[in-house]
Amino acid sequence: MDILQSINGVPIRLTDERWVHIVENHDDLAGFHDEIVDILEYPEYIIVSFKRPQRATDSEMLENGVLLRYRGTELVGHNNNGCLKKMRLMSKNESGIKP
Repeated sequence: MDILQSINGVPIRLTDERWVHIVENHDDLAGFHDEIVDILEYPEYIIVSFKRPQRATDSEMLENGVLLRYRGTELVGHNNNGCLKKMRLMSKNESGIKP
């Protein structure tokens, strides 16, 4: 079991059972354990939801890169894009994922 630290200092337990669940349901991630650990500790962006942002009806991008999500006039969440270091997974050519 890996015990990681979130950007807020909160411990994150990545148990063997959870890792098996991840790779069984996303087999393309099987060879990227270290990258997943890095992403969990240093995410590229953070999504904060007050309510279900997938049901948002409008968005507003602020100059600082924060994306505000609205349902009508009610703020339901925000994405803090680019707030931390780049993910190593994105820089791996063999991953097939483009930054």
